[in-house]
Amino acid sequence: NKYIIFWLLNGAIDEKVSIAPRIEMLKELKNLGNEVTLIGSYKKNKIKKNLRIKYIKAINIPIISRIHFNINSSIILYKSLKVQYKTNIIIVDQHSIYSGLLIKAIFKAFKKKKINLHFDLRTIPVETTGVKGLVRKIAVWYPAIKLAKYFADSYSFISSEIEKIVDYKNKETCIWSSGVNIEKFKSDNTNKTKKNNKERV
Repeated sequence: NKYIIFWLLNGAIDEKVSIAPRIEMLKELKNLGNEVTLIGSYKKNKIKKNLRIKYIKAINIPIISRIHFNINSSIILYKSLKVQYKTNIIIVDQHSIYSGLLIKAIFKAFKKKKINLHFDLRTIPVETTGVKGLVRKIAVWYPAIKLAKYFADSYSFISSEIEKIVDYKNKETCIWSSGVNIEKFKSDNTNKTKKNNKERV
């Protein structure tokens, strides 16, 4: 079956290296015959990634940037979703889940159309101490994880460790490890001796 997939990434595609694995995953979904669109933000340049990308200009204010992205991605989704197809899937994370939930509710209420919401978690909060860490947990992580538990249709995690931490009991979940372009990244198991760069000729 052909799926219409939208992946929402509230991160600067032209700057954040951590987004690269998800772009490779999207390419594989495209290679499987699905219609794939990435909705992401950029800071300076709209770079090409051999994918259909809809860009949103990033704002450098933490909370405002998340609100800005969710509002604009909701507008793009509403205009882009194809009602004639049985399966539309929106892939979200802890930052973009609000846009996915809003569109899911709108289509169910006004168009009598089910939109499948997939919650994908690639990371967990690593700042466990301090005010910043506490704010991130309360404002970002806890609400997103709770909302996903009750309103998302499917779930995936980057590792079994994160799956255990989230602990979605009685939910169908899977481990979906990040992809990587093996043409650009190759393992090197050889031991090489580094020269002392401090030596002067």
